[in-house]
Amino acid sequence: GGEETEDLELDLAASSEVGADVGFLSNKGSQMRELLNEELPCSATEFFTNFLGNDEPAKTFLQTYHDSRHDTELTVQPWTSDPQFGHVRELDYRCPVNSPIGPKSTRTNELQRYHQTSNYLRVETVSVAKDVPFADCFRVESKWEVMAQGTSSCRVVISVGPHFTKWTMFRGKIESSIFSEATQSYKLMLSIARERLATTKTPRRPRSTQMPSAPVVQENAPAPPPEPAPSTLRTTNAQKKLTPLDIKA
Repeated sequence: GGEETEDLELDLAASSEVGADVGFLSNKGSQMRELLNEELPCSATEFFTNFLGNDEPAKTFLQTYHDSRHDTELTVQPWTSDPQFGHVRELDYRCPVNSPIGPKSTRTNELQRYHQTSNYLRVETVSVAKDVPFADCFRVESKWEVMAQGTSSCRVVISVGPHFTKWTMFRGKIESSIFSEATQSYKLMLSIARERLATTKTPRRPRSTQMPSAPVVQENAPAPPPEPAPSTLRTTNAQKKLTPLDIKA
């Protein structure tokens, strides 16, 4: 693991196909392991806007997610159009390493690519942890599929698979570590996404079908004082019209 691992470079000549639906993962579907399959209360389009887009609220979400992972030195390039892969962007960050050997953190370079229709979103990621042992032997690939379910919910399926570029006797240990850490990381991501959706989407209150109750009249209650003339009427705090600042959540 002493070799310097360069940033990932997409091999644009790897496929003769050109179009918006050409992926760059080396692993085939059978080589990926499904780690998460959850439903979120948003459409596939809203998922992209809230969690993946170039602008807010996606920028804040991405920063919150990486902060929660205790990542540092995060830089995110904006999505750009690619003639072969559709839309791609690059991320760099430093993340902690939970291993008895090697460094306590590693620089990580990640490429992301997405393809989107009105009711379907697929995101592919390829990442390399540059400073971990045997970093030159493998990279981590993931696929997120966001499928619309009706107009206000979607199913998110995340699959992960390591792609080995060199033989190593520690392949089994590396695979086990990748699946364990990726599961924790993506569970965290979807948990934060769910929290953000809960705060941004306030449910509509159903209209009450009950008639307003009549005021309670106390026996032997004193008669109310006569109302003052309009010219001398003063507004009390109880009568004052509430402003947004007076209303507490």
